[in-house]
Amino acid sequence: LGKDVSVYVQLVGDRGRTELTKICDRQFEADATTEFVLFAPSVGNIRKLYLKHGAELGGCIMEVKRAFVLNEELQRAWPFEKGGVLGWETKNEAIFIPAPDVVR
Repeated sequence: LGKDVSVYVQLVGDRGRTELTKICDRQFEADATTEFVLFAPSVGNIRKLYLKHGAELGGCIMEVKRAFVLNEELQRAWPFEKGGVLGWETKNEAIFIPAPDVVR
């Protein structure tokens, strides 16, 4: 909070993966929902979401409580139930695995 943070995302699917891509620079608010748009070729069914923040200053922690990936090809979203804390101890990164249930 109160710091400019760069956010990077990589999607891993059963037919390929995207490059680790910077998708925004912004300040985040606590308990807010933030939507990111990543224009990328289809990677098939999403297997993993890799999320990293690029705040170089110490003490900047992001807690991701829930994340969704909308796959336009299949018109479905997968909830990533297990949250992650992106801070010093995790090298500002986390991997999210899709939950088994599908949200339309």
